[in-house]
Amino acid sequence: MQMSEHIVVKGKTKEILKDSNGSYLLKFSDLLVDLNGNREEIVINKGYVSALITSYLYTKIEQQNIKTHYIKKNSNNELVIMLLNMIPLEVVIRGYALGSFCKRYNTPKYKKFDYPIIEFFLKDGPIF
Repeated sequence: MQMSEHIVVKGKTKEILKDSNGSYLLKFSDLLVDLNGNREEIVINKGYVSALITSYLYTKIEQQNIKTHYIKKNSNNELVIMLLNMIPLEVVIRGYALGSFCKRYNTPKYKKFDYPIIEFFLKDGPIF
């Protein structure tokens, strides 16, 4: 973080910063955390890959004339965004049974699904 930036919101793997120009930056970290925050590890370049994929997806969405908070990719792991109020919704797409899914549905760990399972959760912490 540069001296002229301050944290607006900090989540488990991302943070929103405000710089001295008044721009908001969405910064992705290399931290990998499970859904409940029980397991953490550093994955080299995860922040870079997350920013790259997010930038690509928002660019595609904007090309369909759908407005988003995305402005541009700023650096390897940062996007310039507009600050907005978000619906506190988390979407998890699973190819394998892991973590809380196994507990909720009494499913063996690492069971491969025939098709992706999509779960929706209301977030009770930071928006990300």
